[in-house]
Amino acid sequence: MIAPPYRGPVATLRYAVVGTGMMGTEHATTIRALPGAHLAALCDPEPQSLARVASALGDGAPPAWRDVDRMLADVDPDVVVVASPNHTHDEVLRPVLAHGAHVLVEKPLAITAARCAAVREAAAATEPRAGREIGRAHV
Repeated sequence: MIAPPYRGPVATLRYAVVGTGMMGTEHATTIRALPGAHLAALCDPEPQSLARVASALGDGAPPAWRDVDRMLADVDPDVVVVASPNHTHDEVLRPVLAHGAHVLVEKPLAITAARCAAVREAAAATEPRAGREIGRAHV
């Protein structure tokens, strides 16, 4: 995969949150309050979860997708926060890592050591954007 072209310094980072349960809602709310951050997308396969976070965010809630690949193609976020259920992290991370954006994934990275190793291999095999960071959240 060829990384998207470098766009130079970014004044405002476009964030996408994948997984809109309790932690995804917390991340979305926090992102909206950060200077230099724009909550550009929400993504969750469950329409009820998307409706709850949209209600919590109120006016100006970002567009929502039910498919990670489609959201990445449509939005081209700078940063993706993965807050989906633990057992889905590695599955969600595959297209996110291939996209090349910065990543923040809620703990655990994956539910087994073998799946964690597969995520590390996937990250190493992708072409990141300049300066990409991958972090795990433990709040």
